[in-house]
Amino acid sequence: MGIFGIFSRNSRLLDAAINAPLPADTFALASPWADNSHLKEVTYAHLHDLPTENAPITRTDAMSLAAVAKARNIIAGTIGRFPMVAMSGREPYAQNPAWTQQIEHNRPRSLTITWTVDHLLFYGRAFWVITDRYATGYPRQFAWVPEAEAEVSDTGALTAAWGQKVPPDAYIRFDAPNEGLLTFGRRVLRKALDTERAAENAAANPVPSIELHQTNGDDLSDEEIQNLLDGWRAARTSRGGGVGYTNPLIDVRTHGQAAEQLLIDAQNQAALGIARAMGLPAWAVDASVQGASMNYSNSASRGRELIDFGLMPYMAAIADRLSMDDVAPRGVWVKFETTDYLDPPLKEKVDALKVAIDAGIYTAEEARRIMQGIPLESTVKDGNQNQSDPATDSGRGTEQTQD
Repeated sequence: MGIFGIFSRNSRLLDAAINAPLPADTFALASPWADNSHLKEVTYAHLHDLPTENAPITRTDAMSLAAVAKARNIIAGTIGRFPMVAMSGREPYAQNPAWTQQIEHNRPRSLTITWTVDHLLFYGRAFWVITDRYATGYPRQFAWVPEAEAEVSDTGALTAAWGQKVPPDAYIRFDAPNEGLLTFGRRVLRKALDTERAAENAAANPVPSIELHQTNGDDLSDEEIQNLLDGWRAARTSRGGGVGYTNPLIDVRTHGQAAEQLLIDAQNQAALGIARAMGLPAWAVDASVQGASMNYSNSASRGRELIDFGLMPYMAAIADRLSMDDVAPRGVWVKFETTDYLDPPLKEKVDALKVAIDAGIYTAEEARRIMQGIPLESTVKDGNQNQSDPATDSGRGTEQTQD
């Protein structure tokens, strides 16, 4: 098998995947923002006059909501920052596969992971095409497939990418722990979008809905009424429009809630619904919970809460898929390194390391490396080196159990 293995029969797909230009140009050719996955559903819904609450919502619609955009950037962007480490049992794998450092040709690993998590969030799935293999057959490099460039069968199998057929053994699929926000969160997103529109309408007027009520005199004609309304609206939206005048025949009456209350209350509730749907605490999207009090918490404790409840399901979906036997040798598993992100304040860290040294958990040298920000997984302890390399050894001679 040549260096590109199974792609020797399909060079056009290989060229589209591994010879893509740098990210800015790549997006122009196969943009992650191109969101045509719901085109057929939208057309069908409009033709058949389906209820609006059941109408599909695109990723572009969802990302127009500030709470969704912030939640997406927190989840996908934070996971994208974490290094990936290959482990063998309890020890670091001696030769990390190349994709733990750079997944795609000419694209940083952090960006590939970020967009993979993005698709898990919105679509509930993500695909990587295998573009290079080691001599043993294990993948060396991948190409992430934007949803707009993926053709998927009714059973969820990737059949084509960038307009070229993809063999069944030439890709891997990641699955989210849910169907994707655009599916299960449709009603939450629809409500948030409706709230945004209502808030925009309210913000365009200095007071709630206005009725110009005629209290006396002859009835106005339809044309006179329309001219009166047009003039009132024009005056209210012009500079200094907060002041108006009416004669004794016209009474100005207001209906509904004040615009500022609509903006604060309804949008806060919509943001809370989005945070809950995306598995984040309210503070992550700047939403407040009625009756809840703010307690002091440091960045480490908030980071732990964020990882445990918001990030971990997607981190596990990616790490567990990359730990399967068709990607890594048996006994080798992958994890995201979160140590730096969860680092406590300096004094707490020093005190904890002192206790660990006194208890014999860490040596002084290991504690020094931790203080320097060097993960212990980056070194292999003496006497426990695993010299197998996915480029030269299948890694299947000795099975190890995942810890």
